Amino acid sequence: MANSAPVVLAYSRSDEGHRASYMRTAGRYLGAQRIRTPAVFFASAPVLFLMIEEAFALYVFACFWRSLFGRRTVGLLFRPKPALEGRSLRHRVKRGLLKRLKGLHPARTLTIVPFEDCPGAAEIADGWIYDFQLWDLEPCDHERFRAARGRNEDCPDSLAGAVRQAAGDRLVISAIGAQNRRKGFGLLAGHYACGPVRERWLFAFGGKVDAEMAGASAELARNGGFVADRTVSDEELTELYAASDLVWCFYAADYDQASGVLGRAAQYSVPVLVRSRSLSHRLCAREGIAHIDATEETLGDTLHGPLPLADSRMAGERSRRFAASSLATLREALGGGSVR
Repeated sequence: MANSAPVVLAYSRSDEGHRASYMRTAGRYLGAQRIRTPAVFFASAPVLFLMIEEAFALYVFACFWRSLFGRRTVGLLFRPKPALEGRSLRHRVKRGLLKRLKGLHPARTLTIVPFEDCPGAAEIADGWIYDFQLWDLEPCDHERFRAARGRNEDCPDSLAGAVRQAAGDRLVISAIGAQNRRKGFGLLAGHYACGPVRERWLFAFGGKVDAEMAGASAELARNGGFVADRTVSDEELTELYAASDLVWCFYAADYDQASGVLGRAAQYSVPVLVRSRSLSHRLCAREGIAHIDATEETLGDTLHGPLPLADSRMAGERSRRFAASSLATLREALGGGSVR
């Protein structure tokens, strides 16, 4: 509904990756308008940094400067673990600055990783929310997913239909979005080279592959995997989720952070494959998100085991709960009344 409170100003350096989705969500739920760099120092309205990591120095300077005038500055921290555990000078400085900001009113740092899953994050952040991509989908998004889910090999012109046609009677595991080492793409392609797994599974991916992973992409194609090495639209990403029986979230051990891909899968009620004892595994286990967890040593056996059942009604209730909790935290951090 209409909001008479001052508008929230959202800062993001670019629209790459999930940033465009975050900006849309901030606009829809917070009435946020985009702000450019100089204005973060002078705007009287609350300023929300959608990703602290992309402009850390700017965030710190803005918090200190704006606090002199009692102006609210809120930042979302995507990767708390490197700041907590990193031993480099850069990480030590970052950790020290985030701890200093905790006592600076009215600046607020919020992680998108629940403190229950990363308890140490309370040392460097004032609070937490659930990743936007665990709760941001609208009814029309779910309608598109259900429509794509209904397509099969008789509709090969759609991405969902093409994947299902290639799979035949096999199950589909999909890696979604841009692919690189950190997202475990080399492991995905290498594991598919093992013959037995191909009898049960089709491995598929849709998204641009980093140059360093070109060999892995070619290997996956040689072994009969479904390859869409290109930029894919939001509609095609939805179709890829719809074609999947399991979504690949088995990322590199040094890429342990919140996952938008996992969030989308959870909202669509598609099970995910996660690394054992990772932040993603902890979230799934605690929140009842359908998942399989594995180590690199047990991955083969895991993919020959039973699939978890996902309950779409439970997924919807969970997303609404995540939204209510996250928006309440954001409303308090931004000064109340700013959230619709």
